[in-house]
Amino acid sequence: MTTRNCGRTNDASALRVTIGSETARLCAEQYAGRLRSVILTGSLARDEATWRTDGGKARVLGDAEFLVVLADGAPLPDAAHVQALTEHIESDLDTLGIVCPITLSPVHAVYLRRLRPAIFAYELRTSGRPVWGDATVLSLIPAFAGSDIPLEDAWRLLCNRLVEQLEAVPGTRELSANLPEPVLYRTMKLQLDMATSLLVFVGHYEPTYRQRAARLRDLARQQAPGDRYPFRLEPFARIVSACTEWKLEGGDGPPPEGVSWEGVIERARRLWRWELARLSGVSPELPDQALLDAWLERQPALERARGWLHVLRKCGWHRSWRLWPRWARLLRRGSPRYLVYSAACRLLFELPRVEAEGSGGVPKGSAWEGLRDDLPLIRPQRQPLPWQEAAGEITWSYREFLVGTRA
Repeated sequence: MTTRNCGRTNDASALRVTIGSETARLCAEQYAGRLRSVILTGSLARDEATWRTDGGKARVLGDAEFLVVLADGAPLPDAAHVQALTEHIESDLDTLGIVCPITLSPVHAVYLRRLRPAIFAYELRTSGRPVWGDATVLSLIPAFAGSDIPLEDAWRLLCNRLVEQLEAVPGTRELSANLPEPVLYRTMKLQLDMATSLLVFVGHYEPTYRQRAARLRDLARQQAPGDRYPFRLEPFARIVSACTEWKLEGGDGPPPEGVSWEGVIERARRLWRWELARLSGVSPELPDQALLDAWLERQPALERARGWLHVLRKCGWHRSWRLWPRWARLLRRGSPRYLVYSAACRLLFELPRVEAEGSGGVPKGSAWEGLRDDLPLIRPQRQPLPWQEAAGEITWSYREFLVGTRA
Protein backbone atom coordinates (compact mmCIF):
# COMPACT_ATOMS: atom_id res chain seq x y z
CA MET A 1 0.00 0.00 0.00
CA THR A 2 1.42 3.38 -0.96
CA THR A 3 1.90 6.27 1.44
CA ARG A 4 -0.78 8.14 -0.46
CA ASN A 5 -3.24 5.29 0.04
CA CYS A 6 -2.45 5.21 3.77
CA GLY A 7 -3.11 8.92 4.02
CA ARG A 8 -6.45 8.71 2.25
CA THR A 9 -7.48 5.71 4.33
CA ASN A 10 -6.77 7.58 7.55
CA ASP A 11 -8.62 10.65 6.27
CA ALA A 12 -11.54 8.49 5.16
CA SER A 13 -11.74 6.96 8.64
CA ALA A 14 -11.80 10.41 10.24
CA LEU A 15 -14.48 11.56 7.79
CA ARG A 16 -16.57 8.47 8.59
CA VAL A 17 -16.28 9.08 12.33
CA THR A 18 -17.37 12.71 12.04
CA ILE A 19 -20.33 11.99 9.77
CA GLY A 20 -21.40 9.07 11.96
CA SER A 21 -21.11 10.91 15.26
CA GLU A 22 -22.99 14.01 14.08
CA THR A 23 -25.77 11.94 12.52
CA ALA A 24 -26.04 9.83 15.68
CA ARG A 25 -26.14 12.91 17.92
CA LEU A 26 -28.98 14.56 16.00
CA CYS A 27 -30.95 11.30 15.70
CA ALA A 28 -30.58 10.74 19.45
CA GLU A 29 -31.89 14.25 20.12
CA GLN A 30 -34.80 13.83 17.73
CA TYR A 31 -35.84 10.37 18.95
CA ALA A 32 -34.96 10.69 22.63
CA GLY A 33 -36.26 7.70 24.57
CA ARG A 34 -37.32 5.91 21.37
CA LEU A 35 -33.98 5.14 19.72
CA ARG A 36 -32.28 1.75 19.95
CA SER A 37 -29.38 2.11 17.52
CA VAL A 38 -28.00 4.10 14.58
CA ILE A 39 -26.12 2.03 12.01
CA LEU A 40 -23.89 3.34 9.23
CA THR A 41 -23.85 1.14 6.15
CA GLY A 42 -22.69 1.31 2.54
CA SER A 43 -19.28 2.28 1.20
CA LEU A 44 -18.68 4.90 3.91
CA ALA A 45 -18.93 2.19 6.57
CA ARG A 46 -16.19 0.26 4.74
CA ASP A 47 -13.99 3.37 4.33
CA GLU A 48 -14.51 3.00 0.58
CA ALA A 49 -16.50 6.18 -0.05
CA THR A 50 -15.40 8.50 -2.86
CA TRP A 51 -14.62 11.99 -1.58
CA ARG A 52 -12.46 14.94 -2.41
CA THR A 53 -11.56 18.35 -1.02
CA ASP A 54 -13.20 21.29 -2.79
CA GLY A 55 -12.95 24.84 -1.55
CA GLY A 56 -11.65 23.72 1.80
CA LYS A 57 -14.54 21.29 2.34
CA ALA A 58 -14.59 17.50 2.15
CA ARG A 59 -17.24 16.52 -0.39
CA VAL A 60 -18.60 12.97 -0.55
CA LEU A 61 -19.60 12.03 -4.11
CA GLY A 62 -22.10 9.37 -3.06
CA ASP A 63 -24.06 9.47 0.17
CA ALA A 64 -23.96 8.25 3.76
CA GLU A 65 -26.61 5.61 4.46
CA PHE A 66 -27.94 5.02 7.95
CA LEU A 67 -30.45 2.62 9.45
CA VAL A 68 -32.20 4.30 12.38
CA VAL A 69 -33.44 1.44 14.58
CA LEU A 70 -36.28 2.63 16.81
CA ALA A 71 -37.49 0.87 19.94
CA ASP A 72 -40.20 -1.75 19.50
CA GLY A 73 -43.59 -0.05 19.60
CA ALA A 74 -42.25 3.41 18.76
CA PRO A 75 -44.05 4.78 15.67
CA LEU A 76 -41.98 5.15 12.52
CA PRO A 77 -41.74 8.80 11.38
CA ASP A 78 -43.34 9.83 8.08
CA ALA A 79 -41.35 10.82 5.00
CA ALA A 80 -41.68 14.58 5.63
CA HIS A 81 -40.28 14.20 9.16
CA VAL A 82 -37.35 12.10 7.91
CA GLN A 83 -36.61 14.63 5.16
CA ALA A 84 -36.53 17.50 7.67
CA LEU A 85 -34.11 15.60 9.92
CA THR A 86 -31.97 14.69 6.91
CA GLU A 87 -31.68 18.34 5.90
CA HIS A 88 -30.80 19.29 9.49
CA ILE A 89 -27.95 16.74 9.54
CA GLU A 90 -26.64 17.85 6.15
CA SER A 91 -26.68 21.50 7.26
CA ASP A 92 -24.87 20.64 10.48
CA LEU A 93 -22.18 18.72 8.58
CA ASP A 94 -21.77 21.62 6.17
CA THR A 95 -20.86 23.91 9.07
CA LEU A 96 -18.16 21.37 9.96
CA GLY A 97 -16.74 21.54 6.44
CA ILE A 98 -18.33 18.34 5.11
CA VAL A 99 -20.71 18.17 2.14
CA CYS A 100 -22.43 14.80 2.26
CA PRO A 101 -25.94 13.69 1.23
CA ILE A 102 -27.54 11.68 4.03
CA THR A 103 -30.01 8.82 3.68
CA LEU A 104 -31.97 7.79 6.78
CA SER A 105 -34.07 4.63 6.90
CA PRO A 106 -36.10 4.31 10.13
CA VAL A 107 -36.88 0.67 11.00
CA HIS A 108 -37.74 -1.57 13.93
CA ALA A 109 -35.61 -4.50 15.04
CA VAL A 110 -38.03 -6.89 13.34
CA TYR A 111 -36.80 -5.51 10.01
CA LEU A 112 -33.33 -6.88 10.76
CA ARG A 113 -34.67 -10.24 11.93
CA ARG A 114 -36.64 -10.67 8.70
CA LEU A 115 -33.84 -9.81 6.27
CA ARG A 116 -33.41 -12.52 3.68
CA PRO A 117 -30.17 -13.41 1.88
CA ALA A 118 -29.27 -10.45 -0.35
CA ILE A 119 -26.24 -8.33 -1.17
CA PHE A 120 -27.48 -5.47 1.03
CA ALA A 121 -28.19 -7.75 3.99
CA TYR A 122 -24.80 -9.48 3.70
CA GLU A 123 -22.88 -6.20 3.55
CA LEU A 124 -24.95 -4.73 6.37
CA ARG A 125 -24.20 -7.70 8.63
CA THR A 126 -20.48 -7.90 7.77
CA SER A 127 -19.59 -4.22 7.28
CA GLY A 128 -22.29 -2.15 9.00
CA ARG A 129 -21.07 0.05 11.86
CA PRO A 130 -23.31 0.88 14.85
CA VAL A 131 -22.46 4.51 15.65
CA TRP A 132 -24.91 4.94 18.52
CA GLY A 133 -26.73 2.69 20.96
CA ASP A 134 -26.98 -1.09 20.89
CA ALA A 135 -23.73 -2.32 19.34
CA THR A 136 -25.06 -5.89 19.01
CA VAL A 137 -28.14 -5.07 16.97
CA LEU A 138 -26.65 -6.35 13.70
CA SER A 139 -26.49 -9.84 15.20
CA LEU A 140 -30.27 -9.92 14.75
CA ILE A 141 -29.72 -10.38 11.01
CA PRO A 142 -29.91 -14.12 10.18
CA ALA A 143 -26.46 -15.49 9.32
CA PHE A 144 -25.93 -16.67 5.75
CA ALA A 145 -23.04 -17.15 3.34
CA GLY A 146 -22.30 -15.13 0.22
CA SER A 147 -23.18 -18.23 -1.79
CA ASP A 148 -26.75 -18.01 -0.41
CA ILE A 149 -27.41 -14.70 -2.19
CA PRO A 150 -30.02 -15.32 -4.93
CA LEU A 151 -28.88 -14.70 -8.51
CA GLU A 152 -31.95 -12.54 -9.02
CA ASP A 153 -30.68 -10.11 -6.39
CA ALA A 154 -27.45 -9.63 -8.33
CA TRP A 155 -29.40 -8.95 -11.54
CA ARG A 156 -31.57 -6.43 -9.70
CA LEU A 157 -28.43 -4.63 -8.48
CA LEU A 158 -27.25 -4.36 -12.08
CA CYS A 159 -30.62 -3.00 -13.17
CA ASN A 160 -30.66 -0.43 -10.35
CA ARG A 161 -27.28 0.88 -11.49
CA LEU A 162 -28.52 1.04 -15.09
CA VAL A 163 -31.55 3.10 -14.05
CA GLU A 164 -29.31 5.43 -12.01
CA GLN A 165 -27.13 5.85 -15.09
CA LEU A 166 -30.21 6.83 -17.08
CA GLU A 167 -31.04 9.34 -14.35
CA ALA A 168 -27.76 11.18 -14.86
CA VAL A 169 -27.37 11.40 -18.64
CA PRO A 170 -30.28 13.61 -19.88
CA GLY A 171 -28.43 16.88 -19.17
CA THR A 172 -25.27 15.73 -20.97
CA ARG A 173 -24.73 17.12 -24.45
CA GLU A 174 -22.16 14.56 -25.65
CA LEU A 175 -21.85 11.22 -23.94
CA SER A 176 -18.71 10.38 -25.89
CA ALA A 177 -16.88 13.54 -24.75
CA ASN A 178 -15.63 14.52 -21.29
CA LEU A 179 -18.40 13.43 -18.95
CA PRO A 180 -19.61 15.76 -16.19
CA GLU A 181 -18.94 14.54 -12.66
CA PRO A 182 -22.42 13.07 -11.89
CA VAL A 183 -22.40 10.97 -15.07
CA LEU A 184 -18.78 9.91 -14.67
CA TYR A 185 -19.27 8.87 -11.04
CA ARG A 186 -22.36 6.80 -11.83
CA THR A 187 -20.62 5.26 -14.82
CA MET A 188 -17.78 4.11 -12.59
CA LYS A 189 -20.26 2.76 -10.01
CA LEU A 190 -22.00 0.85 -12.78
CA GLN A 191 -18.68 -0.66 -13.85
CA LEU A 192 -17.83 -1.67 -10.28
CA ASP A 193 -21.22 -3.20 -9.54
CA MET A 194 -21.10 -5.12 -12.80
CA ALA A 195 -18.23 -6.90 -11.06
CA THR A 196 -20.38 -7.41 -7.96
CA SER A 197 -23.22 -8.88 -10.00
CA LEU A 198 -20.96 -11.15 -12.07
CA LEU A 199 -19.20 -12.50 -8.96
CA VAL A 200 -22.53 -13.48 -7.39
CA PHE A 201 -23.47 -15.37 -10.56
CA VAL A 202 -20.20 -17.33 -10.62
CA GLY A 203 -20.25 -18.05 -6.87
CA HIS A 204 -17.33 -15.83 -5.82
CA TYR A 205 -19.00 -12.81 -4.25
CA GLU A 206 -16.90 -10.53 -2.04
CA PRO A 207 -18.28 -7.70 0.15
CA THR A 208 -15.77 -4.88 -0.63
CA TYR A 209 -14.53 -3.19 -3.80
CA ARG A 210 -10.92 -4.17 -3.10
CA GLN A 211 -11.81 -7.82 -2.51
CA ARG A 212 -13.94 -7.97 -5.65
CA ALA A 213 -11.15 -6.57 -7.81
CA ALA A 214 -8.71 -9.11 -6.37
CA ARG A 215 -11.16 -11.99 -6.86
CA LEU A 216 -11.75 -11.01 -10.49
CA ARG A 217 -8.01 -10.95 -11.17
CA ASP A 218 -7.77 -14.48 -9.73
CA LEU A 219 -10.64 -15.70 -11.91
CA ALA A 220 -9.11 -14.06 -14.99
CA ARG A 221 -5.84 -15.90 -14.44
CA GLN A 222 -7.75 -19.17 -14.15
CA GLN A 223 -10.10 -18.67 -17.12
CA ALA A 224 -10.00 -21.55 -19.58
CA PRO A 225 -11.01 -21.30 -23.26
CA GLY A 226 -14.23 -23.23 -22.63
CA ASP A 227 -15.41 -21.12 -19.69
CA ARG A 228 -18.65 -19.31 -20.45
CA TYR A 229 -18.66 -15.66 -19.48
CA PRO A 230 -20.30 -12.67 -21.19
CA PHE A 231 -16.83 -11.31 -22.09
CA ARG A 232 -13.15 -12.06 -21.59
CA LEU A 233 -12.31 -11.71 -17.91
CA GLU A 234 -8.73 -10.45 -18.22
CA PRO A 235 -9.54 -7.03 -19.74
CA PHE A 236 -12.68 -6.77 -17.58
CA ALA A 237 -10.69 -7.46 -14.39
CA ARG A 238 -8.06 -4.94 -15.44
CA ILE A 239 -10.72 -2.25 -15.95
CA VAL A 240 -12.41 -3.08 -12.63
CA SER A 241 -9.06 -2.77 -10.80
CA ALA A 242 -8.40 0.61 -12.43
CA CYS A 243 -11.92 1.85 -11.60
CA THR A 244 -11.50 0.66 -8.01
CA GLU A 245 -8.33 2.71 -7.63
CA TRP A 246 -10.03 5.72 -9.26
CA LYS A 247 -12.94 5.54 -6.83
CA LEU A 248 -10.91 4.98 -3.70
CA GLU A 249 -8.41 7.71 -4.60
CA GLY A 250 -11.14 10.35 -4.71
CA GLY A 251 -12.64 10.00 -8.19
CA ASP A 252 -10.65 12.98 -9.44
CA GLY A 253 -9.67 13.51 -13.05
CA PRO A 254 -10.67 11.56 -16.16
CA PRO A 255 -11.65 7.89 -16.08
CA PRO A 256 -8.85 5.32 -16.31
CA GLU A 257 -7.40 4.52 -19.70
CA GLY A 258 -9.66 2.24 -21.73
CA VAL A 259 -12.84 3.23 -19.86
CA SER A 260 -15.50 5.00 -21.94
CA TRP A 261 -19.21 5.55 -21.43
CA GLU A 262 -20.08 3.57 -24.57
CA GLY A 263 -17.77 0.73 -23.53
CA VAL A 264 -19.27 0.46 -20.04
CA ILE A 265 -22.82 0.45 -21.43
CA GLU A 266 -21.92 -2.22 -23.99
CA ARG A 267 -20.35 -4.46 -21.32
CA ALA A 268 -23.34 -3.87 -19.05
CA ARG A 269 -25.70 -4.91 -21.84
CA ARG A 270 -23.75 -8.13 -22.47
CA LEU A 271 -23.75 -8.95 -18.76
CA TRP A 272 -27.47 -8.09 -18.47
CA ARG A 273 -28.27 -10.48 -21.35
CA TRP A 274 -26.02 -13.25 -20.02
CA GLU A 275 -27.59 -13.07 -16.56
CA LEU A 276 -31.14 -13.02 -17.95
CA ALA A 277 -30.41 -16.11 -20.01
CA ARG A 278 -29.07 -17.85 -16.90
CA LEU A 279 -32.10 -16.83 -14.83
CA SER A 280 -34.74 -17.79 -17.37
CA GLY A 281 -33.05 -20.84 -18.86
CA VAL A 282 -33.41 -19.70 -22.49
CA SER A 283 -30.99 -19.15 -25.35
CA PRO A 284 -28.63 -16.18 -24.82
CA GLU A 285 -29.04 -15.43 -28.54
CA LEU A 286 -32.60 -14.14 -28.10
CA PRO A 287 -33.26 -10.38 -28.52
CA ASP A 288 -33.20 -8.23 -25.40
CA GLN A 289 -36.98 -7.99 -25.01
CA ALA A 290 -37.47 -11.71 -25.61
CA LEU A 291 -34.95 -12.48 -22.86
CA LEU A 292 -36.74 -10.16 -20.47
CA ASP A 293 -40.19 -11.49 -21.42
CA ALA A 294 -38.99 -15.03 -20.72
CA TRP A 295 -37.92 -13.95 -17.24
CA LEU A 296 -41.14 -11.99 -16.64
CA GLU A 297 -43.16 -15.12 -17.41
CA ARG A 298 -41.37 -16.93 -14.58
CA GLN A 299 -42.13 -14.27 -11.98
CA PRO A 300 -44.55 -15.67 -9.37
CA ALA A 301 -48.00 -14.08 -9.35
CA LEU A 302 -47.66 -13.28 -5.64
CA GLU A 303 -44.51 -11.19 -6.25
CA ARG A 304 -46.25 -9.29 -9.05
CA ALA A 305 -49.25 -8.61 -6.81
CA ARG A 306 -47.03 -7.36 -3.95
CA GLY A 307 -45.46 -4.82 -6.26
CA TRP A 308 -48.78 -3.49 -7.53
CA LEU A 309 -50.21 -3.32 -4.01
CA HIS A 310 -47.28 -1.10 -3.09
CA VAL A 311 -48.11 1.18 -6.05
CA LEU A 312 -51.75 1.20 -4.97
CA ARG A 313 -50.83 2.31 -1.45
CA LYS A 314 -48.48 5.00 -2.75
CA CYS A 315 -51.13 6.44 -5.07
CA GLY A 316 -53.99 6.11 -2.61
CA TRP A 317 -56.75 3.52 -2.76
CA HIS A 318 -59.57 5.98 -3.48
CA ARG A 319 -57.65 8.51 -5.62
CA SER A 320 -56.36 5.88 -8.05
CA TRP A 321 -59.50 3.85 -8.80
CA ARG A 322 -59.53 4.93 -12.47
CA LEU A 323 -56.13 3.28 -12.91
CA TRP A 324 -57.13 -0.09 -11.49
CA PRO A 325 -58.13 -1.69 -14.83
CA ARG A 326 -54.81 -0.65 -16.39
CA TRP A 327 -52.82 -1.94 -13.43
CA ALA A 328 -54.72 -5.23 -13.59
CA ARG A 329 -53.61 -5.63 -17.22
CA LEU A 330 -49.99 -4.77 -16.36
CA LEU A 331 -50.03 -7.22 -13.46
CA ARG A 332 -50.38 -10.03 -16.00
CA ARG A 333 -47.08 -8.89 -17.59
CA GLY A 334 -44.97 -8.38 -14.50
CA SER A 335 -44.29 -6.42 -11.33
CA PRO A 336 -43.83 -2.62 -11.46
CA ARG A 337 -40.13 -3.13 -10.68
CA TYR A 338 -39.45 -5.36 -13.65
CA LEU A 339 -41.56 -3.29 -16.01
CA VAL A 340 -39.65 -0.14 -15.01
CA TYR A 341 -36.39 -2.06 -15.49
CA SER A 342 -37.62 -3.09 -18.94
CA ALA A 343 -38.35 0.49 -20.01
CA ALA A 344 -35.07 1.78 -18.57
CA CYS A 345 -32.90 -0.81 -20.28
CA ARG A 346 -34.68 -0.51 -23.62
CA LEU A 347 -33.96 3.22 -23.55
CA LEU A 348 -30.44 3.13 -22.13
CA PHE A 349 -29.18 0.44 -24.50
CA GLU A 350 -30.37 2.55 -27.46
CA LEU A 351 -28.58 5.72 -26.36
CA PRO A 352 -25.17 4.93 -27.89
CA ARG A 353 -26.88 4.66 -31.31
CA VAL A 354 -28.94 7.83 -30.71
CA GLU A 355 -25.77 9.64 -29.65
CA ALA A 356 -23.96 8.49 -32.78
CA GLU A 357 -26.82 9.53 -35.07
CA GLY A 358 -27.49 12.80 -33.25
CA SER A 359 -31.25 12.13 -33.05
CA GLY A 360 -33.19 13.52 -30.10
CA GLY A 361 -36.68 12.09 -30.35
CA VAL A 362 -38.12 8.60 -30.22
CA PRO A 363 -37.82 7.31 -33.82
CA LYS A 364 -40.56 5.16 -35.28
CA GLY A 365 -39.88 1.48 -34.86
CA SER A 366 -37.17 2.03 -32.27
CA ALA A 367 -36.65 -0.50 -29.49
CA TRP A 368 -38.22 1.88 -27.01
CA GLU A 369 -41.23 3.24 -28.89
CA GLY A 370 -44.20 2.95 -26.53
CA LEU A 371 -42.05 2.19 -23.49
CA ARG A 372 -44.25 4.45 -21.32
CA ASP A 373 -47.04 1.92 -21.68
CA ASP A 374 -45.39 -0.30 -19.06
CA LEU A 375 -44.85 2.44 -16.45
CA PRO A 376 -47.14 2.52 -13.37
CA LEU A 377 -48.29 6.07 -14.19
CA ILE A 378 -48.46 7.90 -17.51
CA ARG A 379 -48.11 11.64 -17.06
CA PRO A 380 -49.00 14.06 -19.90
CA GLN A 381 -46.07 14.61 -22.26
CA ARG A 382 -45.39 16.06 -25.68
CA GLN A 383 -45.42 13.72 -28.65
CA PRO A 384 -43.17 12.35 -29.98
CA LEU A 385 -41.54 11.80 -26.63
CA PRO A 386 -37.89 13.04 -26.64
CA TRP A 387 -35.55 10.56 -25.04
CA GLN A 388 -34.69 13.01 -22.25
CA GLU A 389 -38.37 13.18 -21.25
CA ALA A 390 -38.66 9.41 -21.54
CA ALA A 391 -35.67 9.08 -19.19
CA GLY A 392 -37.31 11.49 -16.75
CA GLU A 393 -40.54 9.49 -16.73
CA ILE A 394 -38.74 6.22 -16.11
CA THR A 395 -36.49 7.51 -13.36
CA TRP A 396 -39.42 9.29 -11.67
CA SER A 397 -41.27 5.95 -11.54
CA TYR A 398 -38.12 4.31 -10.18
CA ARG A 399 -37.76 6.84 -7.34
CA GLU A 400 -41.48 6.97 -6.61
CA PHE A 401 -42.34 3.27 -6.59
CA LEU A 402 -39.16 1.15 -6.30
CA VAL A 403 -36.62 2.87 -4.06
CA GLY A 404 -36.99 1.87 -0.42
CA THR A 405 -38.93 -1.34 -1.07
CA ARG A 406 -38.10 -4.87 -2.12
CA ALA A 407 -41.44 -5.27 -3.89
